[in-house]
Amino acid sequence: MYTCISGEYDSLIEPKSVEPGYDFICFTNNKNLKSKNWIIKPLVKNFNNNKKNNRYHKMNPHLLFKNHKHSVYIDGNIGIVGKHFFKRVRELIEDDIKISMPKHPLRECIYEEAKETIRSLKTDPKKTIEQIKYLKKKGYPESNGLVECGIIFRRHNDAKVIELMNSWWAFFLMFPTRDQLAFNFIIWQKEIFDFSYFFDGYNQTLRDSSDYFFALHNYEKKGRKISNRIIRKLRTIYCKMIYRKYL
Repeated sequence: MYTCISGEYDSLIEPKSVEPGYDFICFTNNKNLKSKNWIIKPLVKNFNNNKKNNRYHKMNPHLLFKNHKHSVYIDGNIGIVGKHFFKRVRELIEDDIKISMPKHPLRECIYEEAKETIRSLKTDPKKTIEQIKYLKKKGYPESNGLVECGIIFRRHNDAKVIELMNSWWAFFLMFPTRDQLAFNFIIWQKEIFDFSYFFDGYNQTLRDSSDYFFALHNYEKKGRKISNRIIRKLRTIYCKMIYRKYL
């Protein structure tokens, strides 16, 4: 199990449930970070950019854990609260699954997710639209599925998984937007069909599971103090203006 916290984007959440045989590793550039359960390690590579630091460690487990066969990346805003998590990891290993993530709870389309990230100002609009134009040029279909990248199970030293992660990282360097705006495109492009959703039920999502709890990113905690209906409305108008201009 591992996570990466660069800067003050997230706080490190202690798991409420642990089992023997699992290493909990946190890569960070925060020298003051301490934990009872997580092994604190320095960043393997530091780009002096918090987002890039996180994505490098998130997308490249084969460069971090050469002596481990499997890994589970966990976003810094997710805490494990139940034993089902470890049971599901064992099932994925026993079923010889190479890569698994939760299904997105709200959308099944990269293009719709892109609109939402612009509306909520989570991405740079111009960069996001450049990416969407690129996907359309490549013929990527609408409503082709969407994952949530907060939990990623991988048999990370498998050759196909390494190829997939290398492509995902390269795509992120080309379009540094939300990582889940790219993943389904990459598995479609690479024609990878043995991808599995993390939860037992096809329609179950990370937020449906009682075995996890969510803590907001630190930037969202600050932002919610000023959030109101007027700001949401302005964001919606802003999104529509941006899309009319660029698409």
